[in-house]
Amino acid sequence: MSAHVSNTCAIMLTSGRERKSKKIGKENKPDDALENKNNREKIVKEGCGLIEVSILKDEIRVFGHAGYAPSGQDIVCAGVAALSQTLAASLDNLVEDNPEYTLDSGVFILKTKDLSEKAKLLVDSFFIGVCGIADTYPDYVRIT
Repeated sequence: MSAHVSNTCAIMLTSGRERKSKKIGKENKPDDALENKNNREKIVKEGCGLIEVSILKDEIRVFGHAGYAPSGQDIVCAGVAALSQTLAASLDNLVEDNPEYTLDSGVFILKTKDLSEKAKLLVDSFFIGVCGIADTYPDYVRIT
């Protein structure tokens, strides 16, 4: 099996290694919500429609709602939210440097300046997960 760096998420991890990914083909994507265009248009009109993950010099920002499906059924939103919540809980419980973060519905902001090596490893795990979701659902998650 060969891995490649995704076009959607060709970023460097905080550890300095290049992210590798295995591309998931369209045949493996659930397409229930994609088939319902009216539902998608309604969700976009209500202010949803894209999760944007911004990798900045000293912080990571995650904003928005995917709009893949109605609230409570949106697996894309749920996936990114689970990764964000797990990263926040892991930083609280597994490292001693206690980085500053904000976590709320549709918002996760993490200050990444001066992270310990353990914290960087947790952040890298978050990146790999979010990039996997962005690779699979590029219309709903954008990495910048």
